[in-house]
Amino acid sequence: MADWYFRGSEARGGPGICPGCRRLVRKGDEFCPFCARRIRAESGWRAHAKALLATPDIATRGLLGLILLIFILQYLVAALLPPEYRDGGTGGFFGSAPGALLLMGGSSAGLVFGLDQWWRLVSYIFLHANLLHIFFNCWMFWDIGRLVERTWGARQTFAAFILTGIAAGLASAVLGQLSGSRGITVGASGSICGLLGLLIGAEYRLGRRRPGTFFESGLVRNGIYIIVFGLIVPGVDNAAHLGGLLSGSLLGYCLPPSGLGRSRDRTVWKVAAVCSLVLLIGSASAAGHLVFVELLS
Repeated sequence: MADWYFRGSEARGGPGICPGCRRLVRKGDEFCPFCARRIRAESGWRAHAKALLATPDIATRGLLGLILLIFILQYLVAALLPPEYRDGGTGGFFGSAPGALLLMGGSSAGLVFGLDQWWRLVSYIFLHANLLHIFFNCWMFWDIGRLVERTWGARQTFAAFILTGIAAGLASAVLGQLSGSRGITVGASGSICGLLGLLIGAEYRLGRRRPGTFFESGLVRNGIYIIVFGLIVPGVDNAAHLGGLLSGSLLGYCLPPSGLGRSRDRTVWKVAAVCSLVLLIGSASAAGHLVFVELLS
C-alpha cells in the first residue's frame, strides 16, 4: 500500500492492524482495503438490530409472546362481536368462539382455495382453540424453539417457524379440499413440527445416516410420538403435523447449521427471514382489517 494511504493517520493515533489479514490499516477506516473485513464497529440501526438478534432466545421469546398476545386478543374480539360469533365454543378450558377464530384468520380449505384468502396460511399459526391447546403448544415450542435458535440463530428460527407453518397449513388445506372437510385449522403445532423436522433433517445430513442409529435419535422418536398421538386423539390435524415435519426436514437437510458460514446459505436465510416478516405483517394486516370491518358493521 502506498505511503499516502497512511498519511494523516498519526493524528488519529497511528495505523492499526486488521484482525483478519493482520496488515497495517488506518484506524479511521471502516473496512480493510486488503481483505474487506469490517474494522470499525457498526453504529446506528444496524448495530441495534444485530445486538437484538444476538440476545439469547430472542426469536423464541418474541414468537411465544406474540402467540400469547393474540390468544388474549381472541377473547377481547369475541367479547365485542355479536352473540352469534360466540355460540358453540371449541370445548372446555376457556375455549375460544369458532366465529372469532374464523374471523381472526383461522384456516380452512374453502377459505384458502375457494376465496383465495392465502394470508390465512400464516395467521392460523398464532390462533389457538383453548387454554389446553395453547399450553401444550407453548410448552413444546419453548423447548424445541430454543434448541433450534441456539443451533441456527434467531433469524433462521423465525424464518423456519413461519415457512414450515405455511407448509403445514397448506397440507391441511389440501387434505380438507380432497376430503370435503369444512373444519377450521388453528395452532402453532405445525410450525413446531417444522422446527423438529429441521433438527431431524440436519441430523441426517450431518452424519446419522444408518437407519438403526438414525431412528434411535430422540428427535425421531418425538416426531413419531406426535404422529401417533394425532392418530389416537380426535380433532388433531395430522396433515398439518406431517406437512410441517416433512417441510422442516427438507429445510434442515438443505441448509444444515454447519453451512451457515457460507455466503450462499447466509443469503438464503436472510431472504427467507425478510419474506417471512413481510408475510407475517401482510397476514396480520388482512386479519386486522377483517376484524375491524366486522366490528364497525
